[in-house]
Amino acid sequence: MMCAIHFAQDKPIRIAVHYPISLSDNANNVDGIVGANIKYSIYESPILTLGASYTLDYFRNAEIQNVFEVKNNAFFNHLDLYSEFKLPGIQKLHPYVSLGYTLLYNSFESTANDFTYSENDMPFQSNEKTTDSSHGANLKLGLSYDITSVIFIQTYYQYLKIFDKEIYYEGVDNVAYNHLTIGIGFKF
Repeated sequence: MMCAIHFAQDKPIRIAVHYPISLSDNANNVDGIVGANIKYSIYESPILTLGASYTLDYFRNAEIQNVFEVKNNAFFNHLDLYSEFKLPGIQKLHPYVSLGYTLLYNSFESTANDFTYSENDMPFQSNEKTTDSSHGANLKLGLSYDITSVIFIQTYYQYLKIFDKEIYYEGVDNVAYNHLTIGIGFKF
């Protein structure tokens, strides 16, 4: 009897670039710039593929905090395990779900505006650069569609829960982010 379960060997690597869109409507809202991910299929059966992926999303924003303009470059690093499903009769469409770990790295730069202020009331000093990192969990629900045997498009919704306090948002725990991405990729 032939075994239908095997290790993924037909184009097990997928690389994609995407545009991340922040759906969060809170003080942590940032504008998506670019993202990229790599997936490696480890195990394949007739109904699903299991694998691991790494995604890097770059967001930024600039806002006024009291008398400072604060620029934030946010880098979301995601390491996930995923399961991609094969739909009978729809060979090119692949829904998937992933769960994983997120490391959020922030790089802040503050510049003082021309206002009178008390240094004791401000979270940042004039022309200060600071960084911080936080971690949490993420969940992705997505779809990919094979345009050819090598090129695909994808979109996914991602929910992130960051568990650490952040320097920038003093006293804030358990910050949630919601992202939507749209991208194109290649199979190798």
